[in-house]
Amino acid sequence: MYSFVAANDFGVTPHPVIIVPAMLVPGNLSLANVKSFLEDGEYIENPSDNGQVLQTNSQMVTVNRRFGNKTVAFDVYDSVTNFTESRWTRVVAVFVNGQDWQFKEWKNGDAKRELFARVRGYYIHYANTQMPPSLTTWNIKRLELQRHKRHHDTNIRNNFWTDLEEFLRREKFQGCDF
Repeated sequence: MYSFVAANDFGVTPHPVIIVPAMLVPGNLSLANVKSFLEDGEYIENPSDNGQVLQTNSQMVTVNRRFGNKTVAFDVYDSVTNFTESRWTRVVAVFVNGQDWQFKEWKNGDAKRELFARVRGYYIHYANTQMPPSLTTWNIKRLELQRHKRHHDTNIRNNFWTDLEEFLRREKFQGCDF
């Protein structure tokens, strides 16, 4: 059983963690566009073209999602450097780009089979694009964006949240009382 609900020494409940690739690849997520996609259902391929440049040098943004009558805050990181054991146990989802270098600094970085047995993996990409061969052996869910049908982005975002919620309940993550 995994947990992200125990309050820390200051009485603050840590947030579940989602990890995205550090580099923005067209059709994938990064810190620069994850908030607009996961909160608003709007995928932005090049955030700098829309004035959506990330305003800080932070390696984390917070994304909020309403489950029933409860709002859950997720911390989204693009780097696992200096992750504590507590933060590792709170990882619930990973967006992958299909490249092994994404896992270079990860705890047990070569054990993707173990990683995707414990956390939910996602590969978001444009439809009709080649999927990296390594992804066929990883336990991940594919989310396909339609390059010229931006009105479908909300459906893809909703599919992500529905799948993640089901995964968290199925895997009995403590704190899934939403």
